[in-house]
Parts: sequence; C-alpha cells; structure tokens
Amino acid sequence: MRSISIATGWDAAQRKAGKDPMAAFDASLFHNMRNNFGQPLDGAGTYQSNMLGQLLLNNDEYFRRVYTYTKEGLLDQLADEQVPAAERVEHLFLATVSRRPKPSEAELFAKHLASSPKQRETAEEALWVLITSGEFRFNH
Repeated sequence: MRSISIATGWDAAQRKAGKDPMAAFDASLFHNMRNNFGQPLDGAGTYQSNMLGQLLLNNDEYFRRVYTYTKEGLLDQLADEQVPAAERVEHLFLATVSRRPKPSEAELFAKHLASSPKQRETAEEALWVLITSGEFRFNH
C-alpha cells in the first residue's frame, strides 16, 4: 500500500497537509492485502498473484481512494491535456513501474490517453492498469 500511495502522490499530499498517509486506511485493508496477496518473500521465490488479490484491487474503496486522489496527485498530472501524451505516459511508467515504457507500450498508452475527451477517466484507466499489474506488485 505504501508503494501505491507514493507512486500516486497520495503520500506526499497527505504529508504536506500534516497528516499520516496511512492513517486514512481501515485496518481491514492491510489485513485483506496480507491475506489475499500472500507473502512475496517466502525464501522460495514462489510469489503468485491470485484471484482474491485482484478482486481486492478491483473493488476496495480504500485502495481506489489512493489511486484516484486528485490534489496534486499523479492522476491530475496524467489528465493534464497541456502536457503531450508521450510525456504523460513516460511519467506514468516512471512513477509506477520505475522504468520508461517500451515503444509499443508508449504508443498504446498515448493512443489511449488521446482516445477520449474525458481525460480524467482515461488517465484513471491507464493508472489502474499499471498499479494493478504483476510488474508493479512484484517490484513493490
């Protein structure tokens, strides 16, 4: 949860407001995440994504609150039409999976961001794809 809050800008915004970023979350979210995602560092390298973990990411209100947070967060930056789509896509990848997008990914995400006049919704979809990806969960 900490990685998601940092990647999306929630952590910085809450700290700027003098709040503990993790205080906004119900203890059940952390319990559910531990139970549904398992232990990634079991010493055997057997971390495996599962359906319960994915359902939690798709439906949990606290999880959604973090990645849709707007004030100065990543989502607002991604929805800013004044910034070229290619720059927004690169920023999205660096903030979430800590790498630049491959050319095919950059093209696909830039097309997606340009596909709708509803930039906020389109940006939210792009952000959700990466923070719920196996690459994000495995690396963070």
